[in-house]
Amino acid sequence: KMFSYKNTFSAFWGEKKRLRVGYLTADIHDHPTALLVQGMFAQHRVMKEIEVFLFSYGPNDGSLYRKLIQDECEHFHDLEGKPFLQIATQINQDLIHILVDMKQHTESHALSVLSLHPAPLQIAWLGFPGGIGGDLVRFLVADPVVTPPDFSSFYQEHLALLPSQLTYQVNNLKRDPYIGEAAEKKNKRRAKKRKEEEEEEE
Repeated sequence: KMFSYKNTFSAFWGEKKRLRVGYLTADIHDHPTALLVQGMFAQHRVMKEIEVFLFSYGPNDGSLYRKLIQDECEHFHDLEGKPFLQIATQINQDLIHILVDMKQHTESHALSVLSLHPAPLQIAWLGFPGGIGGDLVRFLVADPVVTPPDFSSFYQEHLALLPSQLTYQVNNLKRDPYIGEAAEKKNKRRAKKRKEEEEEEE
């Protein structure tokens, strides 16, 4: 491993004694992942024992999703276009204790960052509910439905399964259903239809 964790652990035993959790993703824009996680980071901020960092290496589309999530995070790094080594270095310099990869084997993944092991504990969650392999992460966060415990022998990672009544796929039940580019187009069509109906009534 090219990074040292000496200062990382020292930071935990400082005055704050907060667990530093970093999320790594390219999907903080008008994307299904952003739709799912919007609101989650605000819940993290309620837990004073956790300090949240988001490492976003995807495009900034200026969407409302992007703005809402950025405002929710205590620390937000816009790393679009940055090389993987620079992203990994930023993670290590922020003394992240737990790095959560939200892409895994999907488009625009950051497996090269994980291969550098910038954080002492790396886990996978959300983007791909399957194993990564390659000794890149130690745990896979999932649930008993998408990753049945009986199949644990097929995974290189340890399975961190949520209780059976929960699903690994987070969701924001309070979100506005009319956010996003697709919803905006739909709203315009509805407005146009209402206008046409009003004109017909006249």
